[in-house]
Amino acid sequence: MLLFVVVLPLVLVFVPTISLNNPKAGIRLPNKEYWLAPERQAETIEFLRQHMARFGSMLVVFLCYIHWLVIRANTLVPPRMPASWVIGGIVVFVISALIWTNMLLRHFKNVPR
Repeated sequence: MLLFVVVLPLVLVFVPTISLNNPKAGIRLPNKEYWLAPERQAETIEFLRQHMARFGSMLVVFLCYIHWLVIRANTLVPPRMPASWVIGGIVVFVISALIWTNMLLRHFKNVPR
């Protein structure tokens, strides 16, 4: 579980980071011409890296929460995990991911005049 909690978020954060360093990376963004113009490209890539790190952090928190539920369930006799706690965690994670996505899209849809 520790490997899963550490490796998956690292892959989700570092693979995009490494690919963003490739000048031929196929970055798809709203208003791509503006955001990837040479004078803004470094700032845009740094924003994307930071945003991916936030998502990785959210994923770590979610996976640790699920792991905590599993440990807690195994202390009970017989072992049982309340579905409401799992569903609640999933709902919070999905809402957080939707907010994360909305922030990302909103940032790149707004082009300063």
